[in-house]
Amino acid sequence: MRGIVYSMMALLLFSVLLSTAISQSAYFLRIESRSIGKMASDSMAGFQFAVERDLEKALDVSSRRAIVTAVNYIAANGEYLEDAEDELAILTLNGTLNGTEQLIMQNNSLENWADNVEARANELGLNFTITFNDINVSLEDAFTIKFELSANLTLSDKLERSSFSRQKEASVLVSIDGFEDPLYTINTDARVLRAVHAVSSSPVAVTYATGSGAAGYQHGSAVISPGGAGTDSILICQNASTETLTGFVGVVSECISGCLEGVGIDYVAGASGATSSVPGDASIYIDAGSKGVHDFSGLFDMIGNGLYNVSEDGASFLDRLEGNLNNTRCPSCGLESFVNLLDLSANDLTVKSDQSVLDYLYFSNDTYSADVVRGVSHWSSDSYYPWFKIDSSTATLYGLASLKE
Repeated sequence: MRGIVYSMMALLLFSVLLSTAISQSAYFLRIESRSIGKMASDSMAGFQFAVERDLEKALDVSSRRAIVTAVNYIAANGEYLEDAEDELAILTLNGTLNGTEQLIMQNNSLENWADNVEARANELGLNFTITFNDINVSLEDAFTIKFELSANLTLSDKLERSSFSRQKEASVLVSIDGFEDPLYTINTDARVLRAVHAVSSSPVAVTYATGSGAAGYQHGSAVISPGGAGTDSILICQNASTETLTGFVGVVSECISGCLEGVGIDYVAGASGATSSVPGDASIYIDAGSKGVHDFSGLFDMIGNGLYNVSEDGASFLDRLEGNLNNTRCPSCGLESFVNLLDLSANDLTVKSDQSVLDYLYFSNDTYSADVVRGVSHWSSDSYYPWFKIDSSTATLYGLASLKE
């Protein structure tokens, strides 16, 4: 009887121990499962963070390549885009234009990027998909194109223990600086190419002072009295009759005209406030016709270097991709430059010598009559840009109305 009792007690103790071991095993399995799940979740979170960060970089690369592709396409085929925003968006997304894959976009489109990300996710034991809902292209300003996209991102592990799904927006601003202007490419049969570069300072002519009398036309460097004469320098003073004018090519005096009679050099007299309004060492032009003291530094920079200024009416960059001559996009998103007629003639192109050289007017089939500008096209027997002619509206816009003839 005692043996049976001992046997039953041993069996009971074994059952308790077995039950405890099973419970502990289940507990540790649950802990391990949660740990594995957390590790998978953390790994996915890190991967998704990296993807979202990389999405903007991918958009930046694809959008820049899309612009290059569009410009090259126009040059190679001699035809403009039909819808710049739509075609740039498609190029950015899948690298095609008019349904044809473009060489420059190979492995550089957003869809290429998505395929690479999905392949990497698969190597890590993850399922990843991205759906691009919308890509929007617009002008941020005259020299910047904005690319925006919306996409759905879905990520899960192979066992589907954890998953993420969210919508992501990204945007980049792409400068058009350095891209070729399609209007020049098409209108010159690709013989004269011009890249877009913005003016670094205002190209509008500055009139520092206007006098009551003047004689002659002269460019020079301003020297404020009592400075000494230098090469091609113009003295700026209060009373020229008390100054030594030897060595100067011109003088601007605040005194009335009588104080400069018989002075023997070009002058502007009665220029009130000139000694304070004209900066020392400024490159100036004195003009008998307007009796003014002018500065063309910004304008000469724009003309000589083929730079672009913001325009209300001139074609924007997106318009130029479509062959439009006028701005059809946002206000102040337009561009304008001056066509260098010497570049055209040097490349055996017909020159419209009486047409305004403002680019969107010059390339028009309509006639925009124009005139020379003193101090820019010519002065006395000298000249800077003898081919430079502009219409009345452009002359007013660039502060040249009093110099047009």
